[in-house]
Amino acid sequence: MKKLLISTCLIAASLIATAGKMNATLITYSGTVGGQSANATINATFGLNSLTIIASGMTANPTSVVQALSAIDFSVLGGLTGTLSSVSGQLITIAANKSFTNTVGTPIWAQSGPGFYTTAIGVGPSSPDHLLIGAPNGLNLYSNANGGIAGNGAHNPFVGQTLTLVYNITGATANSALASLELQFGTTASNEFRVNITNRIPPNEQGVPEPSTAVFALAGFGAIAFWRTRKK
Repeated sequence: MKKLLISTCLIAASLIATAGKMNATLITYSGTVGGQSANATINATFGLNSLTIIASGMTANPTSVVQALSAIDFSVLGGLTGTLSSVSGQLITIAANKSFTNTVGTPIWAQSGPGFYTTAIGVGPSSPDHLLIGAPNGLNLYSNANGGIAGNGAHNPFVGQTLTLVYNITGATANSALASLELQFGTTASNEFRVNITNRIPPNEQGVPEPSTAVFALAGFGAIAFWRTRKK
């Protein structure tokens, strides 16, 4: 009976650990657009039937709106398809005096077309706003901002520093990966750049268990130790 009980605990811990595996791939882009620096970091994490993309790393204290991220387009290996399920991020309004304030609301980004093209352009009532912008300077001011950013009613509010997009993708697993990635900056589709991800870090086959998974795994190991102690 003791052996059966221990085995059951181990099987349960193993199943939970497998279900909790997730892998993250970090992709960075650095280039120029409209004579300005354009940077972005994309963290793509696949899980069971899901993909979470966190976009950050934009040019700090930007000069022009062309340095803000307005769309992301990608494909998944194996031709998997899916739908955008949630969008999150902190909206900010940058005033004419280069200061900014947090703005209540949720970023308005939407998936458009048959693929994963996801954009803030043309989807909100006040578009083109809700573009992802970099951090302010050390004094919490966007001191370099020109009239396309500071006090611009058409482009404010922006999403400040980090944007999170979550997708439901049937058939995705922890070992899924992106097949292609394109980033769009500014308010026009002409500022679109294909990011080379052929040298991306391959998914870790072992996965990384979430904290709760680790707790269950430790519980299983603890049960083994207890059983062995009782046998002595």
